[in-house]
Amino acid sequence: EWSFKESIRTIFHRLARKKTFMNGWLDKFGSECSNMFCH
Repeated sequence: EWSFKESIRTIFHRLARKKTFMNGWLDKFGSECSNMFCH
């Protein structure tokens, strides 16, 4: 049967994974931009 708690957990896991991915991408992008503008 459909469990509200399970679906909430799944959503949080997906969001956490997406956030980690975005943070890694932003870190890479930010460091490349600062390299481009600072050097």
